Amino acid sequence: MPKKFWWNVLVRKTKDNHSITLETWYNYIKKLYDSMDTMDTILNTPIKDDIFSLEDIESRINKLTNGKAKYIEGHQVEILKMGKYILIPHLHKLLKLVVKHGFPKLWTQILIVPILKNGDKSVPSNYRTIMISDI
Repeated sequence: MPKKFWWNVLVRKTKDNHSITLETWYNYIKKLYDSMDTMDTILNTPIKDDIFSLEDIESRINKLTNGKAKYIEGHQVEILKMGKYILIPHLHKLLKLVVKHGFPKLWTQILIVPILKNGDKSVPSNYRTIMISDI
């Protein structure tokens, strides 16, 4: 009996999830998050040589919350906090390189997860999205 119940839940869930085509999702999310104003601002902002100080990085690491969900690669905040005094100089160097040369392609890739707010499941605007990235 339980196996049949969960099979029905899975089948029903799968059918509901495919009522919006990938093309529809793509167009909706592209429209939702594309903003030329933001890109123009970013591209036209003069870049200082040293945007991030060692203290800035340490402050941000200290503000990270322990016990939250793991990142896509499975790492947790606690690892970063435990090794912060060794890692901060390397993170600083890495961030300076990113500012100078741009983000690595992997850092620009995200996983967008739609979560139904309410209403018709076949309407993309009834969902909110969360974005999960490696950084």
